[in-house]
Amino acid sequence: MFSLKPLLARYSRTARTIQGGADDLQKVPPPPKPVLDKEQFQTDLQALRRTNTIAIVMLASVIVVAFVITLFFIHRFISNATAVASLFVGFGGLTGGITTAILGAFRVKAQSDLLAILSKNVDSMSLQTVIDVLSKRA
Repeated sequence: MFSLKPLLARYSRTARTIQGGADDLQKVPPPPKPVLDKEQFQTDLQALRRTNTIAIVMLASVIVVAFVITLFFIHRFISNATAVASLFVGFGGLTGGITTAILGAFRVKAQSDLLAILSKNVDSMSLQTVIDVLSKRA
């Protein structure tokens, strides 16, 4: 599972500050950065979404495999109440941790889905502004 932050950092602009001296104001500002390449951004965003979807599926499959193994051991040690209770505690702890990771992946997936929708429906300058704001927030 990957974060959205490196992708946003790659496409964001850095803010420049102007110092208050009169000499600094006389300098010619640097030319503006070229407009965002929406096709390249969409390609990178799709790669991130695909990777996170694979991570979600893999984590969910680990939970299913752990559930099957837990059921097998419960069936095997059905007469030992302590072992069965320990299996339930272990399975609960494992699924709690994995579920937290899945929720983080879903958060990144939701943000990248929103950016994918915006990248198709807004112009490059507006999308660049959204990326700049999100990169400062992340």
